[in-house]
Amino acid sequence: ISDVTNEVQVADADAIATSRVIGINPSNSAISDNSEGTILLHGFVRDDTWNWTTGATLYLGTGGTGSTISATAPSATGDFVVPIGYALSPHTIFFKPDMTLIEHA
Repeated sequence: ISDVTNEVQVADADAIATSRVIGINPSNSAISDNSEGTILLHGFVRDDTWNWTTGATLYLGTGGTGSTISATAPSATGDFVVPIGYALSPHTIFFKPDMTLIEHA
């Protein structure tokens, strides 16, 4: 969540301030700053460019730009492990972010 009213920002597992996940851009299209866009709070998302392993737990990734979904939990000291959903097929996920933040020591 951004500090600007009614805005969101790309999440990043590198720091507690940016590691809370409340939604996903289901179309994966760019949303410019100060523009409107669709944010899915939880549900099913399909993207034919994905290639997940069915049944994998998905996590918030590090980097904060582009795709921040990873099938591998962050492992660097100070990273935050944030489960955000599950792969239902190689191209479909069930997005259900968990508000629990676990800091990797």
